[in-house]
Amino acid sequence: MLPEEAKAIAGYQLHHFNELVDVFDRLQPLEVMARLWEIVASAELHPGAVVLDVGTGAGVLIPLIQSYQPSTEIGRAHV
Repeated sequence: MLPEEAKAIAGYQLHHFNELVDVFDRLQPLEVMARLWEIVASAELHPGAVVLDVGTGAGVLIPLIQSYQPSTEIGRAHV
């Protein structure tokens, strides 16, 4: 894939998901949040850790990760 094609696709995806933000940016049910807490806890994070949240999407894990007081958190949803 040429760089121009990749950039065009990324632009389309950005526009598409920005239009759908209300679908993805909702409060999660308690059962879902409990499972997300389990997932983050399974990473055994500790204060000062460096965390890379790949494909962060709407960023629902970010506040959960931040509760472990990492030194750095990098979340990347798109290019």
